[in-house]
Amino acid sequence: MGQTNYLKILWIVMYLFLAAISCVVTEESIHLSFPTYSVPMCWIITICFYIIASLGGSLLIDSFARRPVITFIDVKRHRTACLTFGVLIMLFFWFVFSMPTNTHTFLYHNQIDKTISEDITATNNYLNQLKVAKVTEEKIALEQGKVSNDVHAKALELYEEIKNALVPGDGPKAAEIRNSLKDLLHATSFEKLSYNGGTSKVERERLCDLYRAKIEGMLKVRLAEIRDNYINLDKMRPVYVAEATTREDNIKAWESARQQGKVDVSDADNIRDLQTRLSDGYATIKNYKDFVIFIDDADKTRYTASVQTTRIERLISVLDTWWDFLTGKFGANFAMIFCIFIAILVDLGAFIFFYLAQK
Repeated sequence: MGQTNYLKILWIVMYLFLAAISCVVTEESIHLSFPTYSVPMCWIITICFYIIASLGGSLLIDSFARRPVITFIDVKRHRTACLTFGVLIMLFFWFVFSMPTNTHTFLYHNQIDKTISEDITATNNYLNQLKVAKVTEEKIALEQGKVSNDVHAKALELYEEIKNALVPGDGPKAAEIRNSLKDLLHATSFEKLSYNGGTSKVERERLCDLYRAKIEGMLKVRLAEIRDNYINLDKMRPVYVAEATTREDNIKAWESARQQGKVDVSDADNIRDLQTRLSDGYATIKNYKDFVIFIDDADKTRYTASVQTTRIERLISVLDTWWDFLTGKFGANFAMIFCIFIAILVDLGAFIFFYLAQK
């Protein structure tokens, strides 16, 4: 009777242990990122891809080994082919799939509580501003003053460009400045004047005077629009106060359930539920942004963008998380690097034990 190979059993157990960790976190990442995929489908994809990646790792190691352990291929005669296929399998099934999803889940659990708190706190703060917001002459004057200052500063750039002795007149650079003025004035267009004067100092001064009159006329219209917008918004106060109250209450209800242990942030359905509630809050804030004082430009951009993305939405998605990391949006945060390191160690250990178990 053959003796029991306890060492081989140990390798198998160690492989199954590390493979289980990897598959669990991969499945969670897939389900978080693609909630329309059913849990069984996520598990099938995860397990199949991991087994293929494990075989690819063995194939890669065997292409350098003196005594290959793989028996279904004559590795010694086809080392180059085995190396090529091993690299390709590891590239597609591990480097592109398993390692990124594992890293995502590790980072998600490291950052989610902090991200949820930041998103809920900021969103409820802005919604609460809407609940107490009122239109006042001071608020109207403040907004009009800001627009007026911005327009006059940009107009000064236009005049200086026209008077530029090196490149005098109404040229390409002036056209860029006019386009900026168009955006500041919320105008549909800001066409070049038909004045055909020359480039002498007097003629350039004349051109500036014509543009000054045009800009002041457009600014007058824009300031009147700001006043009308605020007055119309004030008439809708009961509507936006009720809407902001509902949005804030919905978010607070989710947060209360989490504090009571009724909500698991690892559950894709639970986190997507919060995502929906926050998205509704973001939409309300965007619709009535004139009554909101944002803490910084980044928040203003986040809440008023044409396509809004909540803080947790980017963390939920494996693709967005990696894009933010690769584009430097994580800054000096080394959590991602640590999670990548852990993900690599788990899979590397599993692949080594898988190879040893075949000996």
